[in-house]
Amino acid sequence: MKRFILAVALGLMGCVSSTDEVDDVDTEDAVEESESAISNAATYTGDPAIGRLLLPNNKKCTGILIGRRTVLTAARCITTISGWTLQTTNGNGTKTSSTVTTVFGATTFVVNGTNYGSATSSPYKYPSTYQWQDTLQNNVVVATNLRDDVGLVMLSSDVIGVTPMDLALVLPTVNQAVELIGLGATGKDAQGIYVGQGIKRRTTGTVASLNSTHRSARVNGSSNFCDEDWGGGLIGQQGSHRSVFAVASDGDAACSSYSNSSYLSYHLKWIQAQSAGNSRPWQNHANQLDTDGDGFVAPIDALLVINFLNSLPMGSNGELATIPDASLPTAWVDVDGDGYVAAIDALLIINHLNGG
Repeated sequence: MKRFILAVALGLMGCVSSTDEVDDVDTEDAVEESESAISNAATYTGDPAIGRLLLPNNKKCTGILIGRRTVLTAARCITTISGWTLQTTNGNGTKTSSTVTTVFGATTFVVNGTNYGSATSSPYKYPSTYQWQDTLQNNVVVATNLRDDVGLVMLSSDVIGVTPMDLALVLPTVNQAVELIGLGATGKDAQGIYVGQGIKRRTTGTVASLNSTHRSARVNGSSNFCDEDWGGGLIGQQGSHRSVFAVASDGDAACSSYSNSSYLSYHLKWIQAQSAGNSRPWQNHANQLDTDGDGFVAPIDALLVINFLNSLPMGSNGELATIPDASLPTAWVDVDGDGYVAAIDALLIINHLNGG
């Protein structure tokens, strides 16, 4: 039946004008705070989906709306760590977090000038693989690395008038141009106190390296993430579509050398599941019919859906949650946002192209 529907879909494609012809398509003890916001960066009024999280214990971080009531941030912002496991030889090795718990209390997400409260039940989510790991040399901490530092804050109501940001479906690459956006500090004053928090700022850089152990991307330079930028977005282009590749995680205490951001492509199924479908990683929020994210709706968008369906093993129902990570789509092919890729997703595009 699936093959028949796809054949019908391709037949319908022939109704599109000849100018739209396309070729076949071949389509991953409490933690000490050394937090920092974007240093040496310009103020920024774009990306209304990026806002400020006012967390319990007077803690503040950056958050990104990725679903009607789902906010992406860093796991470090919504957790407390106690207990450490030491693995050292002659003073060299690692110090790894062993007990992680979520913070207690309500959170406010300030976005586009409006306050939204956190859900009353289980508002904080983080992956089970999240950990804080310090690298030791001669018993001295020389680097702080957070693995899978990805968190979610669930809101009690839908955010109105703001389009959620789309998540990249692939890894960032070395030398990729990126934007760093957050509401953190601009640096430290003469007394060593972080200053400038609470104002959205943006700077640009390039990905210097990827750390496969901690699943993070490093950006070097003096204009970088700083205190309260944690949870901010490392944003770049997937093809021609602007997407959030990673979430700001940690950096040097002076906010003048480097930052690390946890990339998201490993967590897309987890994000969809934890948000109960409220966040839809494989749907283009700006235009659900634009599956390749190039800003246009064209036959290629339907063909991407069809090609993906034809790549599935016989008997698969197209449920994204059950598809192995290595086989997940790298285009926003869940047109109707139901968590499945099916012939209807291609037909919605074809009907649009045919003026139906």
